[in-house]
Amino acid sequence: MKNRLFFLIFLTSVITCLPIFAAKQMVLFSPYDKPTMQLIDLINKAQKSIHAAVYMITDKDIAQALINAYKRGVDVCIVTDIISTGKYGKADLLAENGIRVYVLDVNFVPARNNHSKSKVVAAEYNNDKQAKTIADDRWFSNDPIMHHKFAIIDGVSTWTGSFNWTSAANKKNHENVFVTDNREMCKAYEQQFSRIISDGSCKPYYPGRISAYMPTSLAGKVLAAVNQISTEQELAHELVKIVKDHQLCTLKAP
Repeated sequence: MKNRLFFLIFLTSVITCLPIFAAKQMVLFSPYDKPTMQLIDLINKAQKSIHAAVYMITDKDIAQALINAYKRGVDVCIVTDIISTGKYGKADLLAENGIRVYVLDVNFVPARNNHSKSKVVAAEYNNDKQAKTIADDRWFSNDPIMHHKFAIIDGVSTWTGSFNWTSAANKKNHENVFVTDNREMCKAYEQQFSRIISDGSCKPYYPGRISAYMPTSLAGKVLAAVNQISTEQELAHELVKIVKDHQLCTLKAP
């Protein structure tokens, strides 16, 4: 009788802790473990969804894996920073291939004393109107950045750590990655991802519409223009406009 009682107690405790014991976990360190191979493998195996928030995306192989996943019917949605819209960034490539891409709006102002609603102070989707700002002009280093590096695959696997989706992060940098299928962790990351794309802090990215993601500072505007405009004529036009807007030229030609 005592043996049966002990067995029942033991069995109950095992069943209660089963989600913890059953969770599969993996830890990777670059440059030793080359995490990109594992990441692409996860992307290739995705069947339903890939939701990722990653600061910098420049690796063409990762971008192509995401595009391939989208083409086979996987719901691919990416949140990234304005840095990924630059010369080597893959935001344009992903968006041009139909993937939903969101970029942090550095002019976003969270509502005070109210976490359920947010006030958005944002530029419009054209080059004629810049965002209204409630603060003094700031240098680019003080603008907020979208610094996450996580992904949720099919709602059941979470990839997180310090690892940006770049060649340098894979081959040269010292980075860490933690992968788990713990259900509570996946749920928490999925909820945070949904919050990011719904609270107004990030906007849908459309290549070429730079003012929608333009920083408020002079240095930030110049850097964003150089990063995002490919033709010399358009770049020159935008830089002249920035100079005029900030009244940097006070002398008029005779």
